[in-house]
Amino acid sequence: DGTVTLKRQVTLHEGHKVFSVHAWDSSGKKHTVSVRVERVHHHEDHHMDMVMNISSPQMESHSDDLILMFPKSSTGLKRAKRGWVIPPFRVLENSRGPFPMKLVQIKSDISSEAQMQYSITGEGADLDPKGTFTIERLSGNLFVTRPLDRERKASYRLVAHATGVDVDVAEKPMEIIVNVLDQNDDYPVFTQNPFNGNVSEAAEIGHEFMTVTATDADDPDTDNAVIRYSIVKQDPELPNPNMFEINSVTGGIRVNSLGLDKEKWSKYT
Repeated sequence: DGTVTLKRQVTLHEGHKVFSVHAWDSSGKKHTVSVRVERVHHHEDHHMDMVMNISSPQMESHSDDLILMFPKSSTGLKRAKRGWVIPPFRVLENSRGPFPMKLVQIKSDISSEAQMQYSITGEGADLDPKGTFTIERLSGNLFVTRPLDRERKASYRLVAHATGVDVDVAEKPMEIIVNVLDQNDDYPVFTQNPFNGNVSEAAEIGHEFMTVTATDADDPDTDNAVIRYSIVKQDPELPNPNMFEINSVTGGIRVNSLGLDKEKWSKYT
Protein backbone atom coordinates (compact mmCIF):
# COMPACT_ATOMS: atom_id res chain seq x y z
CA ASP A 1 0.00 0.00 0.00
CA GLY A 2 3.03 2.31 -0.15
CA THR A 3 3.50 2.60 3.63
CA VAL A 4 7.16 3.05 4.61
CA THR A 5 8.08 1.28 7.87
CA LEU A 6 11.23 1.00 9.97
CA LYS A 7 12.36 -2.66 10.08
CA ARG A 8 15.17 -2.28 12.63
CA GLN A 9 16.81 0.28 14.87
CA VAL A 10 18.84 2.73 12.84
CA THR A 11 21.33 5.48 13.62
CA LEU A 12 21.19 8.55 11.39
CA HIS A 13 24.80 9.69 11.72
CA GLU A 14 24.22 12.77 9.59
CA GLY A 15 20.78 13.42 11.05
CA HIS A 16 18.98 12.27 7.92
CA LYS A 17 18.82 9.57 5.28
CA VAL A 18 17.72 9.94 1.65
CA PHE A 19 16.49 7.10 -0.53
CA SER A 20 14.26 6.57 -3.54
CA VAL A 21 10.94 4.77 -3.87
CA HIS A 22 9.92 3.34 -7.25
CA ALA A 23 6.44 2.43 -8.47
CA TRP A 24 5.15 1.06 -11.73
CA ASP A 25 1.69 1.87 -13.08
CA SER A 26 -0.60 -0.48 -14.96
CA SER A 27 1.05 0.39 -18.27
CA GLY A 28 4.49 -0.50 -16.92
CA LYS A 29 5.71 3.10 -16.65
CA LYS A 30 8.15 3.66 -13.80
CA HIS A 31 7.65 6.52 -11.33
CA THR A 32 10.28 7.56 -8.78
CA VAL A 33 10.07 9.77 -5.71
CA SER A 34 12.87 10.85 -3.37
CA VAL A 35 12.29 10.38 0.38
CA ARG A 36 14.28 12.14 3.10
CA VAL A 37 13.99 10.79 6.66
CA GLU A 38 15.12 13.16 9.40
CA ARG A 39 15.60 12.80 13.15
CA VAL A 40 13.54 15.29 15.14
CA HIS A 41 13.47 15.75 18.91
CA HIS A 42 10.10 16.48 20.51
CA HIS A 43 10.76 18.37 23.75
CA GLU A 44 7.28 17.87 25.18
CA ASP A 45 7.56 14.09 25.57
CA HIS A 46 11.35 13.66 25.34
CA HIS A 47 11.42 11.05 22.61
CA MET A 48 12.67 10.81 19.09
CA ASP A 49 10.36 10.57 16.10
CA MET A 50 11.00 10.26 12.40
CA VAL A 51 9.91 12.94 9.98
CA MET A 52 9.51 12.01 6.33
CA ASN A 53 9.80 14.59 3.61
CA ILE A 54 8.86 13.45 0.12
CA SER A 55 10.12 15.35 -2.92
CA SER A 56 7.45 17.67 -4.29
CA PRO A 57 5.31 16.60 -7.22
CA GLN A 58 5.06 19.08 -10.07
CA MET A 59 1.49 20.02 -10.89
CA GLU A 60 1.43 21.23 -14.49
CA SER A 61 -2.03 19.87 -15.10
CA HIS A 62 -4.85 18.37 -13.07
CA SER A 63 -4.31 15.10 -11.21
CA ASP A 64 -6.93 12.41 -10.97
CA ASP A 65 -5.13 10.10 -8.55
CA LEU A 66 -2.74 12.11 -6.36
CA ILE A 67 -3.78 11.82 -2.71
CA LEU A 68 -2.42 13.56 0.40
CA MET A 69 -3.11 11.55 3.55
CA PHE A 70 -3.28 12.98 7.04
CA PRO A 71 -0.91 11.13 9.42
CA LYS A 72 -2.07 7.54 9.79
CA SER A 73 -3.66 6.49 13.08
CA SER A 74 -2.33 3.61 15.15
CA THR A 75 -5.55 1.90 16.27
CA GLY A 76 -9.12 3.06 15.92
CA LEU A 77 -9.53 6.83 16.09
CA LYS A 78 -6.42 7.42 18.21
CA ARG A 79 -3.77 9.50 16.48
CA ALA A 80 -0.24 8.15 16.07
CA LYS A 81 2.75 10.17 17.26
CA ARG A 82 4.38 10.57 13.88
CA GLY A 83 5.75 13.70 12.22
CA TRP A 84 4.78 14.17 8.58
CA VAL A 85 6.12 16.97 6.39
CA ILE A 86 4.00 17.58 3.31
CA PRO A 87 6.20 18.72 0.41
CA PRO A 88 5.27 21.90 -1.47
CA PHE A 89 3.16 21.52 -4.57
CA ARG A 90 4.35 23.22 -7.73
CA VAL A 91 1.67 24.65 -9.98
CA LEU A 92 2.61 26.21 -13.33
CA GLU A 93 1.56 29.83 -13.69
CA ASN A 94 -0.66 31.05 -16.53
CA SER A 95 -2.39 27.69 -16.90
CA ARG A 96 -5.26 27.68 -19.39
CA GLY A 97 -7.30 25.31 -17.26
CA PRO A 98 -10.06 24.25 -17.59
CA PHE A 99 -11.01 25.63 -14.20
CA PRO A 100 -11.61 24.67 -11.53
CA MET A 101 -8.57 22.38 -11.96
CA LYS A 102 -8.02 19.54 -9.54
CA LEU A 103 -4.65 19.51 -7.79
CA VAL A 104 -4.89 16.72 -5.24
CA GLN A 105 -7.26 14.84 -2.97
CA ILE A 106 -6.92 15.42 0.77
CA LYS A 107 -7.90 12.32 2.72
CA SER A 108 -8.01 11.13 6.31
CA ASP A 109 -7.50 7.45 7.11
CA ILE A 110 -10.36 7.84 9.61
CA SER A 111 -12.64 7.98 6.57
CA SER A 112 -12.55 4.17 6.49
CA GLU A 113 -14.34 4.20 9.87
CA ALA A 114 -16.40 7.40 9.78
CA GLN A 115 -17.48 9.97 7.24
CA MET A 116 -15.15 12.98 7.23
CA GLN A 117 -15.57 16.51 5.94
CA TYR A 118 -12.75 18.72 4.71
CA SER A 119 -12.03 22.43 4.59
CA ILE A 120 -9.10 24.73 3.90
CA THR A 121 -8.00 28.05 5.34
CA GLY A 122 -5.15 30.41 4.58
CA GLU A 123 -3.84 32.36 1.62
CA GLY A 124 -6.02 31.97 -1.42
CA ALA A 125 -8.77 30.26 0.57
CA ASP A 126 -10.39 32.50 3.22
CA LEU A 127 -7.59 35.05 3.00
CA ASP A 128 -6.74 37.24 0.00
CA PRO A 129 -6.70 36.39 -2.80
CA LYS A 130 -9.85 34.65 -1.56
CA GLY A 131 -11.35 31.80 -3.55
CA THR A 132 -8.20 30.93 -5.49
CA PHE A 133 -8.30 27.47 -3.93
CA THR A 134 -11.39 25.50 -2.97
CA ILE A 135 -12.03 22.03 -1.59
CA GLU A 136 -14.99 19.72 -1.95
CA ARG A 137 -16.39 19.20 1.53
CA LEU A 138 -16.90 15.43 1.44
CA SER A 139 -14.45 14.21 -1.21
CA GLY A 140 -11.48 16.37 -0.12
CA ASN A 141 -10.64 17.22 -3.74
CA LEU A 142 -8.55 20.39 -3.77
CA PHE A 143 -8.95 22.73 -6.76
CA VAL A 144 -7.35 25.88 -8.11
CA THR A 145 -10.02 28.12 -9.60
CA ARG A 146 -8.04 30.53 -11.75
CA PRO A 147 -4.65 31.01 -13.45
CA LEU A 148 -1.83 31.86 -11.05
CA ASP A 149 0.74 34.60 -11.57
CA ARG A 150 4.13 34.05 -9.93
CA GLU A 151 5.09 37.71 -10.31
CA ARG A 152 2.08 38.68 -8.19
CA LYS A 153 2.40 35.87 -5.65
CA ALA A 154 5.06 33.17 -5.71
CA SER A 155 3.60 30.81 -3.09
CA TYR A 156 0.51 30.11 -1.02
CA ARG A 157 0.25 28.66 2.48
CA LEU A 158 -2.90 26.62 2.98
CA VAL A 159 -4.06 24.66 6.02
CA ALA A 160 -6.23 21.57 5.48
CA HIS A 161 -8.75 20.51 8.12
CA ALA A 162 -10.65 17.22 8.51
CA THR A 163 -13.45 16.62 11.01
CA GLY A 164 -16.02 13.89 11.49
CA VAL A 165 -19.51 14.43 10.11
CA ASP A 166 -21.38 12.39 12.72
CA VAL A 167 -18.55 11.60 15.11
CA ASP A 168 -16.54 13.83 17.43
CA VAL A 169 -13.11 13.41 15.88
CA ALA A 170 -10.76 15.79 14.11
CA GLU A 171 -7.39 15.56 12.45
CA LYS A 172 -4.56 17.86 13.41
CA PRO A 173 -4.50 20.64 10.76
CA MET A 174 -2.09 19.91 7.92
CA GLU A 175 -0.08 22.67 6.22
CA ILE A 176 0.13 22.65 2.43
CA ILE A 177 2.48 24.96 0.53
CA VAL A 178 1.71 25.69 -3.12
CA ASN A 179 4.68 27.09 -5.05
CA VAL A 180 3.96 28.77 -8.39
CA LEU A 181 6.27 27.65 -11.19
CA ASP A 182 7.63 30.44 -13.35
CA GLN A 183 7.06 30.89 -17.06
CA ASN A 184 9.16 33.20 -19.21
CA ASP A 185 6.36 35.74 -19.48
CA ASP A 186 8.14 38.99 -18.57
CA TYR A 187 10.32 41.11 -20.82
CA PRO A 188 13.52 42.66 -19.43
CA VAL A 189 13.16 46.33 -18.55
CA PHE A 190 16.03 48.83 -18.62
CA THR A 191 16.62 50.50 -15.28
CA GLN A 192 16.62 53.93 -16.94
CA ASN A 193 15.97 55.51 -20.33
CA PRO A 194 18.08 56.98 -21.73
CA PHE A 195 21.53 55.96 -20.50
CA ASN A 196 24.15 58.68 -21.02
CA GLY A 197 27.86 58.08 -21.39
CA ASN A 198 31.01 59.90 -22.45
CA VAL A 199 34.03 58.61 -24.29
CA SER A 200 37.22 60.30 -25.44
CA GLU A 201 37.76 60.45 -29.18
CA ALA A 202 41.27 59.17 -28.48
CA ALA A 203 39.98 56.07 -26.66
CA GLU A 204 41.63 52.82 -27.66
CA ILE A 205 39.80 49.75 -28.92
CA GLY A 206 38.49 47.76 -25.98
CA HIS A 207 38.08 50.77 -23.70
CA GLU A 208 34.85 50.34 -21.70
CA PHE A 209 33.25 53.65 -20.89
CA MET A 210 29.71 52.90 -19.66
CA THR A 211 27.33 50.14 -18.59
CA VAL A 212 23.62 49.65 -19.20
CA THR A 213 21.49 47.52 -16.86
CA ALA A 214 18.10 45.86 -17.04
CA THR A 215 15.91 43.80 -14.71
CA ASP A 216 13.55 40.87 -15.31
CA ALA A 217 10.58 40.04 -13.05
CA ASP A 218 10.77 36.31 -13.82
CA ASP A 219 12.08 33.85 -11.24
CA PRO A 220 15.75 34.76 -10.61
CA ASP A 221 16.55 31.11 -9.88
CA THR A 222 15.63 30.04 -13.42
CA ASP A 223 16.93 30.77 -16.91
CA ASN A 224 13.77 32.82 -17.48
CA ALA A 225 15.40 35.76 -15.70
CA VAL A 226 18.72 35.57 -17.55
CA ILE A 227 19.38 38.83 -19.42
CA ARG A 228 21.58 39.20 -22.49
CA TYR A 229 22.51 42.53 -24.07
CA SER A 230 23.11 43.43 -27.71
CA ILE A 231 23.40 46.58 -29.81
CA VAL A 232 20.62 46.63 -32.37
CA LYS A 233 21.54 49.81 -34.22
CA GLN A 234 24.08 52.63 -34.18
CA ASP A 235 23.13 56.11 -35.30
CA PRO A 236 24.96 57.60 -37.13
CA GLU A 237 26.60 54.58 -38.77
CA LEU A 238 29.81 56.56 -39.31
CA PRO A 239 32.64 56.17 -39.88
CA ASN A 240 31.44 52.53 -39.71
CA PRO A 241 28.34 50.85 -38.20
CA ASN A 242 30.30 48.91 -35.58
CA MET A 243 32.03 51.64 -33.59
CA PHE A 244 30.92 50.10 -30.32
CA GLU A 245 30.27 46.65 -28.90
CA ILE A 246 28.52 45.53 -25.75
CA ASN A 247 29.31 42.77 -23.27
CA SER A 248 26.28 40.51 -23.63
CA VAL A 249 26.42 39.50 -19.96
CA THR A 250 27.43 42.65 -18.07
CA GLY A 251 26.03 45.33 -20.38
CA GLY A 252 29.37 47.10 -20.52
CA ILE A 253 29.81 49.19 -23.70
CA ARG A 254 33.30 49.58 -25.13
CA VAL A 255 35.05 51.05 -28.15
CA ASN A 256 35.23 48.59 -31.03
CA SER A 257 36.84 50.66 -33.76
CA LEU A 258 39.11 53.67 -34.21
CA GLY A 259 37.86 56.82 -35.88
CA LEU A 260 35.89 58.67 -33.17
CA ASP A 261 35.85 62.35 -34.13
CA LYS A 262 33.98 64.89 -31.98
CA GLU A 263 34.00 67.54 -34.69
CA LYS A 264 32.29 65.22 -37.19
CA TRP A 265 30.14 63.02 -34.94
CA SER A 266 29.66 64.44 -31.48
CA LYS A 267 26.84 62.10 -30.45
CA TYR A 268 25.89 58.48 -31.03
CA THR A 269 22.56 56.82 -30.22
